[in-house]
Amino acid sequence: MKKSNLIDEFKTDEKKETEGQWLKVHNGIQFLVARFGGHNRVRRQEAVSKYYLPHTEKMLANDFSVYDRKRIDIQSFVYSCILDWDGVTLDGEIAPFNPEDLIDMLMELEELAETLIAFASSRDNYKHDLGNS
Repeated sequence: MKKSNLIDEFKTDEKKETEGQWLKVHNGIQFLVARFGGHNRVRRQEAVSKYYLPHTEKMLANDFSVYDRKRIDIQSFVYSCILDWDGVTLDGEIAPFNPEDLIDMLMELEELAETLIAFASSRDNYKHDLGNS
């Protein structure tokens, strides 16, 4: 490919997109977040298929609760984009990363869910280091 003036704006780093970037969300608490798309697209599509397809008929028939739709959205996001956490406590103890625990938390903490999704969705967080800094 010929060198373009669009590279600085749009070139992303495959490793960052698939292996994640740490996002600090609070004092000592951070999440390792893979890209919502980009080079992580296959993992994202696999999660969507795994969690949505079994419920397609009910969804098309509009026989699916808002709660259940939200849970599936969060499940597919967590299993495709959240790779680890650091500093999260459960019942007062530092907890090892557990996707199911995170899904339960995100069902209650919509603002945290939105923060993680927004980070994962922004290409700026996964840009290729072009050595310009």
